[in-house]
Amino acid sequence: MADKEATARIKINKLLEAAGWRFLPDGHHPANVFLEPSVAIKSTDLDAFGHNFEKLSKGFIDFLLCDAKGFPLIILEAKAEQKNPLSGKTLIAAAIEAGQWDRVVDYVNREVFDKPKEYYTLDKLRKAAAVDRRLTLREILEKIFGLIPSFKSKDELLEEEFAKFVADTKPDESDAIPAIKTYFKAYITSDQVRHIIESKQFTDLATNPVFSTRDFKAIPAKYRTLVPEYVRDYVPLNQFAA
Repeated sequence: MADKEATARIKINKLLEAAGWRFLPDGHHPANVFLEPSVAIKSTDLDAFGHNFEKLSKGFIDFLLCDAKGFPLIILEAKAEQKNPLSGKTLIAAAIEAGQWDRVVDYVNREVFDKPKEYYTLDKLRKAAAVDRRLTLREILEKIFGLIPSFKSKDELLEEEFAKFVADTKPDESDAIPAIKTYFKAYITSDQVRHIIESKQFTDLATNPVFSTRDFKAIPAKYRTLVPEYVRDYVPLNQFAA
């Protein structure tokens, strides 16, 4: 432990003791302060993040203060005196309220992720969320700040994107909509299907497990080109990756 950090810990220890917290058992009173316990985050913990999003799937906290029954009561994180512990959260909350998502994402990438002590990363937060697709940092922040109730699954997001496609293109062939939807979803989620369509190697669909020749023939001719054009222009494929 560096000299500065050791000095800071001694100062914090004395402040806690002066406030009545116990690092060691005192007579009939058990210790109620624990130093740097290991922490594991599960997907259900994301709901409890609140505005305190600076956590990771496995890491450490500086001080854990417990109640009289030994249950966790307060998590205390040591910070340099010259730093305002609320400044980062205040900045993020204000930027989110103003819709300045580029500023929020830039701040989190610069100030939160990949720090030597904690090593918070977007991949760790994605794993903690346990969703079947690749979440964006914006989605995770929206969930943490209560702007969305939950993360959409891959199929929910596909349904949402297809609804936008139908609203924009207004297909006249209502009986063909199920076939168009199958094509739409397969084109978005399968690299192999996209390659076959873009290279016009349609005979390869005969052995494709995701989207068959029969599926392709069920699509009205104009939608065979309209769907790929729409997806390329309006649908970010990265969010559907596993």
